Amino acid sequence: MNEKDIKNSTPCKLIDPIESVSVEKLDEANKDGIIDGESKKIREAELENYIKDRRKKTGVGEVNNESSNLMGLALSGGGIRSATFSLGVMQALAKADILKKMDYLSTVSGGGYIGAALTWFLSKKMEDQRDGKKYGLGPNNFPFGTEDPSTDAGKSSNNLLKYLRQHGMYLMPGKCINFLSLIAVILRGMFLNLLVWFPISVLVMFGLLHNVPDWITSNIPNHIYKTLLLLADHPASWFNLFLWLSFVIISVFLLICIIYSLLTGSIKKAIENNTTRYSFRRLFEKSSGCFFLNSFIALFVLGSLPELASLFNGWIVKAGGPGSAFLGSISGIWAFVKSGENKEGAVPLGLIAPIGAFLFLYGLVLLSYQLAVLYTDHNSIWWVTPLLITLLCLSVATGLFVNLNYISIHRYYRDRLMESFMPEIEMALKNETGKAKGADSATLNNLTLKGAPRGPYHIVNTNVVIVDSDDRRRKIRGGDNFILSPLYCGSNSTGWKPTKDYMGGNMTLSTAVAISGAAANPNTGVGGSGVTRNKAVSILMALLNLRLGFWIRNPNPEKNKWRSRPNHFDSARFEILPGKGYSEKRSFLQLSDGGHFENLGLYELIRRRLKLVIVCDGGADPEFSFSDLQIAIRRIETDFGTIIKFDNNNKLGRLIPKEDADYPKGAKLAMQGHIVGDIIYSDGSTGKLIFIKTTMIPDMSLKLMGYKGANPSFPDQSTADQFFDEEQFEAYRELGYTIASNMLTDANRQHITNAEKGLPKP
Repeated sequence: MNEKDIKNSTPCKLIDPIESVSVEKLDEANKDGIIDGESKKIREAELENYIKDRRKKTGVGEVNNESSNLMGLALSGGGIRSATFSLGVMQALAKADILKKMDYLSTVSGGGYIGAALTWFLSKKMEDQRDGKKYGLGPNNFPFGTEDPSTDAGKSSNNLLKYLRQHGMYLMPGKCINFLSLIAVILRGMFLNLLVWFPISVLVMFGLLHNVPDWITSNIPNHIYKTLLLLADHPASWFNLFLWLSFVIISVFLLICIIYSLLTGSIKKAIENNTTRYSFRRLFEKSSGCFFLNSFIALFVLGSLPELASLFNGWIVKAGGPGSAFLGSISGIWAFVKSGENKEGAVPLGLIAPIGAFLFLYGLVLLSYQLAVLYTDHNSIWWVTPLLITLLCLSVATGLFVNLNYISIHRYYRDRLMESFMPEIEMALKNETGKAKGADSATLNNLTLKGAPRGPYHIVNTNVVIVDSDDRRRKIRGGDNFILSPLYCGSNSTGWKPTKDYMGGNMTLSTAVAISGAAANPNTGVGGSGVTRNKAVSILMALLNLRLGFWIRNPNPEKNKWRSRPNHFDSARFEILPGKGYSEKRSFLQLSDGGHFENLGLYELIRRRLKLVIVCDGGADPEFSFSDLQIAIRRIETDFGTIIKFDNNNKLGRLIPKEDADYPKGAKLAMQGHIVGDIIYSDGSTGKLIFIKTTMIPDMSLKLMGYKGANPSFPDQSTADQFFDEEQFEAYRELGYTIASNMLTDANRQHITNAEKGLPKP
C-alpha cells in the first residue's frame, strides 16, 4: 500500500482510511489467530512508505517476503531517569552496530525525551541545518557518541552529549526561566480557570438567594415549609427548597428501606418470579447509588449554607470558605506532583486527596455564597453592579474563546522539553540555551518522510482518556493506547487517520512527546489506576487547570464536526456529566501520558508482530514488583492474543538485587540486568523479547558504586525528581550503557542475527 493508495482509498465505516476496532472484533481476531485487518493496514503502510526505504538506503538489508524479520526498540516511561538510562542503552547498541537494525522506536513519556532527540538529530530538517552532514546509528556517527561513560573520553568527547548532560534540569534551563517561571505558569492557569468559574458560581448563588416562585412553594406542605422558613435568613429562597427536597429524598429512601425489610419475609410468596425479585434488588441498588444519596448530599450542602452562616454569625463562612479553598488547592497541587508515583506515604494519598478536593469545592461554594450575600446587601453602591457584569462578561468570553491547550502547564512542559532535547544544532554545539525554532514547527509527517529516512520509525505512545466509555473493558482501563506517528494517529477505540490530514497536519514531534509525558492529569493514573482517577480529585485538578494533557479532535470524521479548539465549557461538560464526558464518541478527546495505558511501549510493537523487541524499562520500581511489565503482558494477551513467556534461565528474580556487594556497605546486586523471553503470537509465529531493567549488577564501575553509596535509592529515585545534575545524569547513563553492553552476549547476538533472517520460520 503506497501513499497514493492511502490518500485515495475508499472510506471505511468509521474513518478514512482505517476504521476503529471494537473489543468484539479484537476478540474475534485473537480467537482466529490472525492480526486484525486495521492493524495489518497500518503495518503495510509503514513498510511501504518508510521501513523498506530506510533499510534500502542505509544498507541494513531488505525486508523478507513474509515481513517476518522486523525488529524494534521500546523506551519506557520514567521521566528524565528513563531518558538518561535509555541514552546509555542506545549508545551501547550503536557501538555494537545493532541500533541501526531496529525498524521501530516505540517511546512512552520519559523514553520519548531521548527518543525525540534521536529522531530530531536524524531528521531531514537537521541535515539541512548541518549543510548535508549526516548523523546515523552506527558506532562512528551516532549523534551522542558511543564511548564508554566510565572513561574520560566517554564523558567529555561529544558536544551534543555535553548539551544533554547540562540540561538534566530541563524544567529550569536558566536565562530567567527558573522555578519561579514554573510557579507563574501554574498560577496563571489557576487564575484563568477560576476567572471563568468563580463569577459564574457567584451568579448562581445570587440567583438562589431570590424567592422561589409561588407555583413551586404552593406544592410544599405548609407546616413543613413554615418550619424551614424559621431556620432561614432568606425566607422563601431556593436554599429552603433545596433543604426541603433533601429531607424529602432521605425520608423516601429510609421509608423504602423499612418497607423492603418488612417485605423480605413475604416477598418470595408475593413475587414467584426469581427474575422479578432480582430486578427489584437491582433497581434499589442503582437508585441508591445514582440518585438518593448523591442528590441528598448535594441538596443538603447547598440548602444548609444560609443556616450555617446564621448559626455561627457568619464567622465560619468568612474563615471556612477561604480556608477550605486554600487547603483544597494545596491537596490538588500535591496530587498533581505525586500523580506519577505509585508509592504511598504514611497517610495514603488516596485518602487525603479526595478529602482535600471536597474541602476546596465546598470552600468555593462558601465563598460564592458569601459574595452573593455581600452583593445583595451592598448593590446600592454605584460601582458594584457594573463590576459584577464586567466580570461575568469576561468569564463567558474567556470560557468560550480561550484554547485550553495554550493556558495549561502543558505548553511550558512542551517548550522546555523541546529546548533541552530538540535544540538548534549550532546552539547545542556551543552549549547555549535558547529558542528551538526548528523543532517548534517540525511536524511528525514532514520530519522524517522527506528525503531518505535514517532513523527507526518513531511511534509516540499516549493515552486517550475514555473513563466514560460504553465499553466496560475500556472504561475500567480508563483509556486506550493512542499513537502519534509519521504516518498515522489514532487508537483501537477511535480509529486511525493519516497524520498529514489529522489536525491539519500540524501535530509536531515536540507536542507529541510532551503529551506522551503528561503524567499529571485528571481522570488518569499509572496503568489506569491511582488517586487522580478519583472524581472529586479530577474535578479539582480540572478546576485549577492542573493538567499536562492535551485536547485533540476525534480522528473519526463523524465525531469531529464541532469547533476546531476546546474551551472551558467543553471541559466542564466532560467533568460534570457522569458517565457521559470522556468517551471515544465525543468530538474532543483528551490525551495524557502513555504510561496511563502501558508504560513500556511494548503494546504497539506487539501489534506489528515484530521478530525481536528490546524493551528498556527505566521506570521507578524500588520494590521490584515489575508492575509495568505485568500490565503490558496482560493487555497484549487480552487484546492481541499474544503470550510472553520467560523460561527458568530467565526468571524475573535474576533482575532483583539479592547478593551483598563488597562496596558500598549494605548495597545488593542482581545476577544480571536483562532477561530474554519468548513471544508467541496468536497465529503461532514466534519472536524474542529482550527485557532490560534498571538494577545494580556486579560489573559496575567504582564510580557508579560510589554514587550508589551516596544515594541509596539509586537506581529507583523518585520520578518526582525531574531535576538531574551532571552526576545523576551520568550515573543513569552509565548504568544503561553497562547493562546493555553485558546483554550483548554471544547468545543474544545470535537472537538478533536470527531475527534479521526471520528465523525461526512459523
